[in-house]
Amino acid sequence: MEQHTLEHDITVAVNFRHNAKTTEFRCNQLDLKVGDHCVVDGERGIFIGMVERGRIKRKTCCRHPIRNVIRKATPADLEIDQRNLEKEKAIYKLARKKADDGRLRIKISQVEMGFDEKRAVIYFTSEERVDFRDMVK
Repeated sequence: MEQHTLEHDITVAVNFRHNAKTTEFRCNQLDLKVGDHCVVDGERGIFIGMVERGRIKRKTCCRHPIRNVIRKATPADLEIDQRNLEKEKAIYKLARKKADDGRLRIKISQVEMGFDEKRAVIYFTSEERVDFRDMVK
């Protein structure tokens, strides 16, 4: 397995609205402090999060490269995030209605809208396997 060496990277721990755990991101030249919002290139796209742990200088070797903070969040970024929160609520209601109308035995737990608004992820639970083919028509 290939290893990536990180030499003297500066990282911060970022928390997202939908996730209880923090994720580490490279922020090298960005001046970020605990409580700052930032835009990051996450595993599933672009997201906005809040710095939970301040800058730490790292000289480590790890198997997975650390992703980057793109920038400190601007007021416009925070407005987009607020709009996305409203969209998540609307999508949540729509998904519940579709599930009820389709007589699907699922419980919608949350909706996560990417910062770039390219996709929404709907999380659900079910005690049995679910066939969504009729629902997406």
